[in-house]
Amino acid sequence: MENRIRGSGHGIAAARMDAKLNTAGWISEQMGGVSYLEFLRALEEKVDQNWDEISASLENIRQSLISRKGCLINLTADGKNLTNSEKYVGKFLDLLPSTSTVESSSWTARLPPINEAIVIPTQVNYVGKAANIYETGYQLRGSAYVISKYISNTWLWDRVRVSGGAYGGFCDFDTHSGVFSFLSYRDPNLLKTLGVYDGTGGFLRELEMDDDTLTKAIIGTIGDVDAYQLPDAKGYSRLVGILH
Repeated sequence: MENRIRGSGHGIAAARMDAKLNTAGWISEQMGGVSYLEFLRALEEKVDQNWDEISASLENIRQSLISRKGCLINLTADGKNLTNSEKYVGKFLDLLPSTSTVESSSWTARLPPINEAIVIPTQVNYVGKAANIYETGYQLRGSAYVISKYISNTWLWDRVRVSGGAYGGFCDFDTHSGVFSFLSYRDPNLLKTLGVYDGTGGFLRELEMDDDTLTKAIIGTIGDVDAYQLPDAKGYSRLVGILH
């Protein structure tokens, strides 16, 4: 985890911002972000002192997860193999407990919505800024995919990477949560990069794009949205779609 923070700080920054803006982001950050690292450090200190408590917590997690209640099976195969698998899946499910030790509940937790700086032993920065644009009343349209990719490939590429000297600069729009994020990678700047992010609105208002450039931007975006997938990836994408 510590190496990940040093080498992939933009991912950590994205997770922290997401955790401030929606509950799903908070859950993800608790299981793989700075909060998780802090949990592991505290857990390490308790292992030798109070293993019984830790063991009981792990057993409680196991009993909570291994249950037919809420279980969702995702199989990807041809028709014949799916048919042949049904009886074995049924036998597997019959072996699981029918109830969970944890009652269903709604989580509404988020990290406090404050600006923060995380100090790490590196000479570069990972600069992020984000907001939930659904909360401003924005309704999703296909143009959002196109413009977010265009911003990354033009404005942020030119200002953050080429002029600013960062290894990378891009934006990302989570269409499920509504979180729009700006991020830079191995960036020698901080305030200058934040200024670039803040200037994005002006860039878009002054943007003049001919039909050929727009068509290329749309085609490039569709290539990302509808990229070729192997069968396992198709099955996983379908599962994620159902869960969302």
